[in-house]
Amino acid sequence: MTLEGWQSHLQARFAALVRQREGSEWPVFALEHGLTQPERDALAAEVRKTVAIPESLGTAPLPWIAYAAEIGYQYSGEEYWRTFANATPKWQDTQRDRDHVRHAFIKFARRYHGAEPRGAWAEQFGIIAWPITHSILPRDLQRQLAELLYDARLSFREETFTSAESLGRHLGALSGGSSARFRQFARDPALLGQIALALLLHDSVGGEAAPLSNGALIDPPTLERIIADLNRERDARDWLIEAGSTARSRIRGLARIPFRLSEDERTEATRTSVSRTGAEDELRVLLSRPRLLLREVAPNQWTVWVQFPNLGPVLGRIPHARSTLARVQGRIGGPSGPILASGRILSEAWPGVRLSEWPATSGSLLQFDGAPRELQVLLDSAFRLPPGDSWLFVIGADGQARELRTRVLRPGEAYVLLQHTKTKNPAGGLVLAEITCAGVYGLRIDVPLSFPEALSPVLDVLGLGIAQTLDVWPAGLPLPDWTGDGTAEILVDEPLMLAVRCDHALAALTVALDGNVAVRIPVASGAVGKPEFVILPCLSEGRHRLTFVATPSGPTSRHGESRPSAHPVEAATLTGSLDILVRPPRPTGDGGETGALSFAIYPRAPSLEDLWEDRCELHVSAPGARWIRCRVTLTEKGNSTPIAQIDLRLPNPIDNTAWREAFRKQVRDIVGERCDEAHVCTLEFTAGPLGRARVVAERDFTPLRWIVRGGGGEAVLIDSRGEPGMRVVAYDCQTPALAREVDSATACAGVEIPPTGALLRAQSGTAIAAVVAVPPQRVTSFADLAQRPRIEPVAKEPAELQRLVELAGTWEGARLGANPLTVLRRDGALRALHLQLIALIAGERWAEVETAYQKHGNATRAREMMRSLVSTKPDQRGLAATLLLRADELADSSPAQRESFFVSAVSAFVQSERAAEMAAFALRLATSPSAAVAWVASSIDASSDDHAPGQSQHPAALLALRGLLEYLTSIPVVLRAARLMMVSVDAVMQRRSMRAEQLSDSGAGLRGAWDWT
Repeated sequence: MTLEGWQSHLQARFAALVRQREGSEWPVFALEHGLTQPERDALAAEVRKTVAIPESLGTAPLPWIAYAAEIGYQYSGEEYWRTFANATPKWQDTQRDRDHVRHAFIKFARRYHGAEPRGAWAEQFGIIAWPITHSILPRDLQRQLAELLYDARLSFREETFTSAESLGRHLGALSGGSSARFRQFARDPALLGQIALALLLHDSVGGEAAPLSNGALIDPPTLERIIADLNRERDARDWLIEAGSTARSRIRGLARIPFRLSEDERTEATRTSVSRTGAEDELRVLLSRPRLLLREVAPNQWTVWVQFPNLGPVLGRIPHARSTLARVQGRIGGPSGPILASGRILSEAWPGVRLSEWPATSGSLLQFDGAPRELQVLLDSAFRLPPGDSWLFVIGADGQARELRTRVLRPGEAYVLLQHTKTKNPAGGLVLAEITCAGVYGLRIDVPLSFPEALSPVLDVLGLGIAQTLDVWPAGLPLPDWTGDGTAEILVDEPLMLAVRCDHALAALTVALDGNVAVRIPVASGAVGKPEFVILPCLSEGRHRLTFVATPSGPTSRHGESRPSAHPVEAATLTGSLDILVRPPRPTGDGGETGALSFAIYPRAPSLEDLWEDRCELHVSAPGARWIRCRVTLTEKGNSTPIAQIDLRLPNPIDNTAWREAFRKQVRDIVGERCDEAHVCTLEFTAGPLGRARVVAERDFTPLRWIVRGGGGEAVLIDSRGEPGMRVVAYDCQTPALAREVDSATACAGVEIPPTGALLRAQSGTAIAAVVAVPPQRVTSFADLAQRPRIEPVAKEPAELQRLVELAGTWEGARLGANPLTVLRRDGALRALHLQLIALIAGERWAEVETAYQKHGNATRAREMMRSLVSTKPDQRGLAATLLLRADELADSSPAQRESFFVSAVSAFVQSERAAEMAAFALRLATSPSAAVAWVASSIDASSDDHAPGQSQHPAALLALRGLLEYLTSIPVVLRAARLMMVSVDAVMQRRSMRAEQLSDSGAGLRGAWDWT
């Protein structure tokens, strides 16, 4: 069949689909062409032999549209047009041909009510968004969608299915753990919702009839094809079946689900989706309570810590809380309390923070600014400090003291009692303990095995008692959490074995689960002190209570009480309960049978860039293991053969610092630029029989990126956007402010890097990619390393200042090639640009001191020279002294805390209505130009994920940056003070003998100490 014949065939096909969907909003996709595999092969063969492509696209566009959608269906995130050209030998891949394809899709959408790409991704990729959208669900995204539907199934509510768009928004809010490309795909909620609905309601998914006619969602043969591809993976098939079954139970009785809601319908849906009665109670069931710990840092000196449960389970019920929990810092105990770093509450099992002051019992222990109302209610009710005036802690074998809910002491154990009031003359058996937390005082109580009766009155005054004990502890594999005071966590589908032991003779022992009929446990005569074992069946997800009743064969003490609980006891029995939280296992990235191995990584689904550039946090431990092995594998797209594979042997446990150090020395420094060629980095952790964990990190789907080859001798631009108007410029490391235009075609083929090194920057629309590369070279002396960049003089004009700031930000934020010289050359260029910028604003005399500081590197000497130059005005002279007085304290503070102090100091000495704003901007400009640019962009809510570090392309951000620089030149004292503060922090750290590479390079601030991210 000729192309004209295929055109007629497809015209009839798509016209029939339009008639079927008449009266609905469901769009038509090019992949719904209805062709069998032999027909698809025949159509592709006809397209590939076409020579007059532009003419053919005009006279027979439908075969080309179907062909382009088929390539989109196989698309996996690499360059679409390169894939298209490789499959189509006669395709010239000119911009004109690409535009012809886009116009053909636009005409198709108008004539056949075709799908139209929407969202930020469609705006970024204006051409390839069309064929990829019309491929419905590319193969590399199918497994991720099935997994997302499975993970989201418990969060499905009736209101989730008010429209395809509402389902898509719900799924999009839960897609934070998916790959970057899937998150971009999820930016079109209506399209995502339509595909998800079709998959969930397809008749073959759950083995039963769908609750409503869904033939109009996606053409059945096309949907069968997608599901058949999904079914090739058992996990994906099982996920889809389970999710589909849950979805059916939520939408029974609905006769129609629209594509999008009208404005009135959306308002009504919002009103009816307000939290229902008891929703907070349902959420609280999923969470453990925060727990308090004491850690002994010196003999009888204790620090106080608070640990919070992972809030991952909350996201299933409050999906819109993800951005808050992932990106906002938590504040503990009120506005002045310590900070819980953003994301830790999701990435760690029990994130902990040290308390310097005992928090109040009146409010939530943990707060997030801007948190959704449902999350605030949950935290206020579930994250409160236990009421009372004293708190009891038992000292464990690891030296830590854990808070107890009971107030009963056991012979042979040691305890710490915290009280609001200090005991001046403790009685015998009590010892004062030093607590490094304001607001509480400590008593240590060591209970002897033979309890002296003289101690009873003392314990009565303190509200404590001595127990006859019924010990209960887990037997077998370790549990996810066992506190020892009546609470435990276990995993779904895992049986629980408990050991029970009593220190006195028993007549009977019974156990009951959740108030059901008690079961009698045989107790052998003479079994005092010997354990009995109880095996529980697998428990359902949620909270359960296990109640033990022990009947002594003799009289009991008036303090008689069981180990698991503090519930009151009756005269002849010991009664106690164990509260059990049964939860599903937390994800370990791509998966893994963690077993007893503890694994946490943030973000949950890191990209390859996150791993490579130390932007993720990782913690691994295995009880009893000495070593943990990790295999790091790099693979190219579509190729299972590794391009690099390294085996690591790391001491247990692996914390974030140890991981980054090992990864840098044993992986990054060895394989170097092989990462540029890789698409996937796989980490496989194993601790033998204790368990394993696996993380698959894919490369972020970015419009533009550079590949450095030949050890830094060549850089190749990968353009996934394929749009016209791309600009590429190069800056030599020797002349870092002098731009040289590079032809975009040359950049895509490969740019040769000069011996001095260069920064390459490519921009297409708002997409920007920058890299610094230095070719291999022989270094014979320090003079070869030392390179003094040259900056041409510029005018002190706002436009020139803006150009310098943005250019310095580009140098600072650019990715670095693997050559070790790259860091030195980049830093040299950045120092030169930063010094030029400071000289223009702060003045020549200040610039002389900065230049001298760069040469001698003595921060104390530079500080003394700078202090007298900050200002000569009488009312501003105190500013320098104020900053220097707090230098030691500032060295131990975070950038945010330093900013708060600096803003208040500048506001007190500089008479300007914009003093606070200028202080915040100047401190960032003094330490990190890219942070200054990002701060301006974020202040007007114009930042974008597609912007490179240090760049802001929004017109309002450009104007705001220029205005701030212009105003700063009128009050240079603010920038001078900011530089003085930075150098004073350097001086303190030099005095503390920090490593030279950690000290300020006087160009970008103290990098480790001024991390504004």
